[in-house]
Amino acid sequence: MRSRRITPRSVVSVLAVVAVIMTAGAVTRIATAATPAATGAFNYAEALQKAVWFYDAQRLGKLPSTNRVPWRGDSFLSDGADAGLDLVGGFADAGDHIKATFPLVHSLGALAWGMIEWPEGYAGAGQTSYALSNLRWGMDYMIKANPSATKLVTEVADPSKDHQVWASAEVQTYPRETYIMNASSCWGADLADSAAAAFAAASMVFKSSDPTYAATLLTHAKQLYATTESSPKAKYDSCTSIVSGFYNSWSGYADELVWGSLWLYRATGDSSYLDKAKAYYPNLPKNGQSSSDPIKYSWTYDWDDKTAASYILMAALTGDATALADATNWADFNAGSGVNGAKVTMSPGGEAFYGNWGSLRYSSGAAFIAFVLADSGRLDATRTKQLHDFGVKQINYILGQNPSSTSYLVGFGSKYITRPHHRTAHGAWSNSYAEPVENRHTLYGALVGGPPAADDAYGEEDRNAYQKSEVALDYNAGFTSALARMVSEFGGTALSTIPDDPKDDELFMTASLNQASTNFVELKTVWYNHTAWPSRVTDEISFRYYFTLDAGQSASDVTLSVAYAQCGNPTGPTQHSGNVYYATVSCAGQQVSPIGQSESRRENQFRITFPGAHDHTKDWSFSGVSAVQSSPATVKNIPMYDGSTLVWGSEPGASPSTSPSTPVSPSASVSPSASASPSGSGSASVSASASISPSGPVSSSPVPSSVPPSSGGQAAQCTVTYTPNTWPTGFTASVTIANTGTATIDGWTLAFTLPSGQTITSSWNATITGTSGAVTAKNLVYNGTIPVGGTTSFGFQGALSGTYSSPTAFTLNQASCLVG
Repeated sequence: MRSRRITPRSVVSVLAVVAVIMTAGAVTRIATAATPAATGAFNYAEALQKAVWFYDAQRLGKLPSTNRVPWRGDSFLSDGADAGLDLVGGFADAGDHIKATFPLVHSLGALAWGMIEWPEGYAGAGQTSYALSNLRWGMDYMIKANPSATKLVTEVADPSKDHQVWASAEVQTYPRETYIMNASSCWGADLADSAAAAFAAASMVFKSSDPTYAATLLTHAKQLYATTESSPKAKYDSCTSIVSGFYNSWSGYADELVWGSLWLYRATGDSSYLDKAKAYYPNLPKNGQSSSDPIKYSWTYDWDDKTAASYILMAALTGDATALADATNWADFNAGSGVNGAKVTMSPGGEAFYGNWGSLRYSSGAAFIAFVLADSGRLDATRTKQLHDFGVKQINYILGQNPSSTSYLVGFGSKYITRPHHRTAHGAWSNSYAEPVENRHTLYGALVGGPPAADDAYGEEDRNAYQKSEVALDYNAGFTSALARMVSEFGGTALSTIPDDPKDDELFMTASLNQASTNFVELKTVWYNHTAWPSRVTDEISFRYYFTLDAGQSASDVTLSVAYAQCGNPTGPTQHSGNVYYATVSCAGQQVSPIGQSESRRENQFRITFPGAHDHTKDWSFSGVSAVQSSPATVKNIPMYDGSTLVWGSEPGASPSTSPSTPVSPSASVSPSASASPSGSGSASVSASASISPSGPVSSSPVPSSVPPSSGGQAAQCTVTYTPNTWPTGFTASVTIANTGTATIDGWTLAFTLPSGQTITSSWNATITGTSGAVTAKNLVYNGTIPVGGTTSFGFQGALSGTYSSPTAFTLNQASCLVG
């Protein structure tokens, strides 16, 4: 969901207009390179590294072999086909998956602008190649989105359709329409000239390293601009009504006419473009309702409004007196003593507050253009210092220098927002933003919306409160460029690697007992597709139930029957080894996807009837099976296969696994039924009830094979594997608990002591009590059962001071564990 509006350091060394050489090539920039200071409030190089990585995480289409985000895969490979175009690629706009051209071209333009002004910031953080790669990824898409001089794609995908499905990009299947504006019918001058500006700025970045590509970009810039000049001008949202309510052109197109002209002038040196910019300049939006009011100085730089950025760029490039006067007003209102007694709204903690929806995109955009104006050398020393300090303060506020000491850059600092509004990073499977509670992936480098009021209060974590928790291409754009400026002054050190998130169960099996007797066993199995590294559709899943025939019994006399089946009927038995056989249930041909509660699972209830007496509790696959029909337990000994590849569980060895289950005692028969599956939208969809009542001898219910937990869980035999991933100021730890005992563990609490200098800042798959020293981790509702031979995992991230070391001792339910 997106919308809009409802001790100071010397900067003398950055006050001259010069030309420098960027790693990517020679480009004219506004300021000289600053010598990095010895220290800064934060590690700005790490922040920039992660902010750039965020764009990798937003990529759509056919991802390259160099893809850096382990939980992202190919997506939306048919975009544009409905319009006869190849629009595969580009970026997801925000936490959703639409491709919205207006905020996209703003974002690409802002990123290119920052790369032009502060290339040493990217180089110092080791991010030049990654930044160039992401800029090119976006511009490649824009080339395809501008198939001719008079056509420009305005949007791919209807936002209302996209927002109906809370699932990862890789498994989305809704129809995605293409929307195009055509000069023959309606030409949005605002979008066209904003796109022209992005093409022109990007051409400057690539001019030296890839002149052919740069020339292509500049050709698109010129043809879009020329079409605007030769066509009746309209607001683009009147050409494409689908964007209304999401990306309306509130400021109109007057600002983009100046903006596009300036960037064509900067990229080409052709003064006719500057003449156009000056001719359009008087029509820029005013600060009030009267035509005699000054040009607007009380707003920031965002995807819709380039007014302030336009006169700041014109003043910086040319020293034009009119533009310089307007830039001075902006400096005074936003960073100085005010204009006519009025100043920008400032929160008690120091956030420049322009709007309540994604407030930090506005303050970071203001920081970016404040740095540009400060570095231009066009203003006096006092205003230059005020602008510089204003920019530094806004970026530091975002990174954690605020009343709650919270970083609004995901994955940065010791305390940061962990539940951004982002479908793919969440890794959901049930079409619900609330399940799971914690994101399965850390969306490193994403700038969240931030406090929704000028009171510094973010409030409780709520990924569905998208006004404060959403992330977006444009949120990160000005912020990323401002970070490059911070690195150029304060330096910093990027991480050697960005840590991966520990994987949890993606494809797994659960099972419970329907009923059993001396010669049969009937099971309910439910398997799940919760894939998220990356999410994917499965259509070749099968699973096997292993059992051991008693002496004198023949496999040909074993009967397989169905009580309820969402997949095929069981087949077999098939010999595994010796007297060990298995029955197979195949779901081949069924597309099972983590896109909804019922869509992500398959339930099958089947019976195995033996030719004589048989103790099913000693069969390999019965180990860990729940005694409660309505509550299947995760089981490892019913292995699953994707085609011929084992993807879950384990097969028996030469001899069958010994189950700790207690023999059954007679009880009444239970009729199987399919489970109700709540949908992600809140309505309930119920699978058809089984129509077959079990027949056969008098059935029995088993005595539970697991010991009921006490308040602290049951005593356990266990092995703990503790896997850290460290960097100089922090670490993550993945903890795996293996049940090596003879009874299922129902409920667990793991206790251990963190070495000195380590503090837990966030966790997943467990409730952790304590943040340093002695801590305990307790199971959540869905992972409290560990069958014999089974495992469960949880993890956490922490801050580190000093030398890292791992805990050396663990107790599970007050029993000591081996350390694996």
